[in-house]
Amino acid sequence: MILAAIAKLLLYGGVTLVASEITVRPQAGSVPSAVFAKRVRSTTGAGWIALWSGVFLVLLAQARELELEMSAEGLGMLRGTSWGDGWVFLAFSVLAGTVAFAMRGGAWIRPILVGCVAVGLGGLGHAAADDGWPRASRFLDMLHVMCVGGWIGGLYLLSRVDAADTPDGGWANFSITATVLAPLVLLTGILSSLLRLRAATFELALGSGYGRLLLLKVAFALVVLGLGAMHRRRIRQGEVPRAASLRFELAVAALVLVVTSVLTGTAPPGE
Repeated sequence: MILAAIAKLLLYGGVTLVASEITVRPQAGSVPSAVFAKRVRSTTGAGWIALWSGVFLVLLAQARELELEMSAEGLGMLRGTSWGDGWVFLAFSVLAGTVAFAMRGGAWIRPILVGCVAVGLGGLGHAAADDGWPRASRFLDMLHVMCVGGWIGGLYLLSRVDAADTPDGGWANFSITATVLAPLVLLTGILSSLLRLRAATFELALGSGYGRLLLLKVAFALVVLGLGAMHRRRIRQGEVPRAASLRFELAVAALVLVVTSVLTGTAPPGE
């Protein structure tokens, strides 16, 4: 379980980093500085490395759980299964994204590839085992992962750049985008949780390990939302968020990813 949680953390952290540049765009006609371009490149590069590490480790964790040998014959047993198909799709999506990154692919392809990675992640979690609402579960998971990645990834990327090297209107544009993404994160998270808990009573949900982890995730998420609202007020006043406050928000967001990584490996009550 620990190996699987580490693998999921690498996957969620990786997709957050590769999604960072999608929501941080300079205004039309503004040329980003060399420092900003370097930060974008290093951030997204680290994201693809994390994704490849997660892709390998999640396969290793699944093989250990099923007591399969790490051989062509052993791993061949995963072919045709829902989990195996999801892993193959994720691996090919990460491969395509890495190639596009190495070749400096156009801006139009990057959101599509991030979306494919998000869909692949949905095929490895609870959504893959949802027989009642499979398409809705995967769609919500995909949208949730993309919105979290764009929001927290963009925040992390901007926090790495000094004000002098930030593209014109960078914080203002990001604030507008984050104002759209944050409610979507909340909505998709609530709907996904309702799907996971639909077979459980309120008392059973609260008393389960899944329910307690979910409450912890919600508590951390509310702190991130509160800090985001505070930062938005500063940005609307023409100021830049304080570095210490940004670091705290990112630290709490990292805790959300850690809890999520454990949560996705915990069986919901009633299943």
